[in-house]
Amino acid sequence: MSKKYPFLNRVASLPRWVSVVAAVAVYMFFRNVLPLVEFHNPVFKGFALSLSLLAVPLACLFLLAALVSVVRGWKRKQLFIDQKNINDVRRLSWQEFEQYIGEFYRNQGYQVEEKGQGGSDGGIDLIAKKEGNTLLVQCKHWQSRKVGVSVVRELFGVVTAEKAAGGVLITTGSFTQDAQQFAHRQNIRLIDGEALSEMIPIDEVVPRASSKEAKGPVPQCPKCRSIMVNRTAKKGSHRGEDFWGCSRYPACRGTLEK
Repeated sequence: MSKKYPFLNRVASLPRWVSVVAAVAVYMFFRNVLPLVEFHNPVFKGFALSLSLLAVPLACLFLLAALVSVVRGWKRKQLFIDQKNINDVRRLSWQEFEQYIGEFYRNQGYQVEEKGQGGSDGGIDLIAKKEGNTLLVQCKHWQSRKVGVSVVRELFGVVTAEKAAGGVLITTGSFTQDAQQFAHRQNIRLIDGEALSEMIPIDEVVPRASSKEAKGPVPQCPKCRSIMVNRTAKKGSHRGEDFWGCSRYPACRGTLEK
């Protein structure tokens, strides 16, 4: 859709409320405001009346963009949930991999703009913004080859030019030693396949019992107030231990000790 309908694609990438507000504003202007403007030139007056007929189609166009945004959001969330381990992530296409990483940052509270889905990305795939800080993220969906220092240098150059808070380079593969050394000296974070499997909570916890089966009162999530379920840690220093996890996981990652 990005190539056939660039305007619709661009509007759909904006926050949904922007599309809704734009739809209302366009309708009100073309249907109620423009016809009231007095034009002395009959040609201009006729043109204004003709434009008033476009009120409904233009408003519907913005509403359609909002609907596209909703569908895209649902698909990305489902894509994120469906990946159960790092091998699943490695089987994604490069476009899906970028969407997956974007959804990860959204779950961390970032506003994410995707740059690489429609063509040239200018050295970055995602722009993640949170609390006034901007992260530039580059995704390399490589499994059998290492990401070299040239890619890290390119990202560093974009981060410097854009005056961003930092840059993140994520790959399903690994990095060369030169790439690691250069990133260490600069404000660039490298995340390889191994780090990715630890950073993103895939296969981290599994439900052991529903909230109805758990003994005693069921607590509410400290973050979203949803009910919690009994889970068992599969990784880390608390492996094998029970804890309360939010029933909305992975959308919410609230936890409580048992």
